[in-house]
Amino acid sequence: MSEQSKRPHVKRTAFAQQAVDFSDYFGMLFEKSPVKGDVPRHATLVAPEGISTGGGKQGRQALVLKAENEVGTGLTVGWVDRNQRMAALRTYEYLVEQHQQRFGKKPFELDKDSYDAFFKKAQEFFTKEKLPVKVESTVRIASQPPAAPAAKTGGTSSRGQFVLVLVLVFLLAVATTAAVILAMD
Repeated sequence: MSEQSKRPHVKRTAFAQQAVDFSDYFGMLFEKSPVKGDVPRHATLVAPEGISTGGGKQGRQALVLKAENEVGTGLTVGWVDRNQRMAALRTYEYLVEQHQQRFGKKPFELDKDSYDAFFKKAQEFFTKEKLPVKVESTVRIASQPPAAPAAKTGGTSSRGQFVLVLVLVFLLAVATTAAVILAMD
C-alpha cells in the first residue's frame, strides 16, 4: 500500500500540498527499488505532518529508508528542501560511521552495492528536479569540539550602538535645554 493511499485527505496550504505531492511522486518512483540488507528497505520522502509548512520555511523533508512491514527502524539517508532548492544524500560510508558511533561493534546490515545503486538513482532524480545535491560523506565525531566562532573584527554590537544613540540623544536634549535657558536670560 502506498504512502498516498494511507494518508487521509486534509486541506493544506499550497506549500504543504506541494511537499506532499512531491513525497508521493518520489515514493511512486522508488517503491519498486528496495535497498537490500538485514531487512529490505524502501526510500520514503517524509511528507509534512501538519496543514502548513510556514510558507515553505518548515518544508524540509527527511529522506528515510523504511523497513518493509514496519520491521526494524527507519534510517535517515538525506533530506530535501524544495523552498531552498536543495537536497542532501549521505554516502554509505557516512551511514556506517554514524552507525558505529551509535552502536559500536554491532554490524551495519545494509548492502553497500544496493545502497550505492539507490544513492545514484536518487542523485539523478534530484538533479533532474533541479535540486542540487549536497553529498554528506563524513560524520563529525561527537567528542570533536565544534569549530570556534569567528572572532569579531572591531565595531560595536547592535545593543551597544543603541545605548550610544540614546546617550547622544540625551546629551543633545540637555544641550538644547541649556541653550534655551541661556537665551531667555
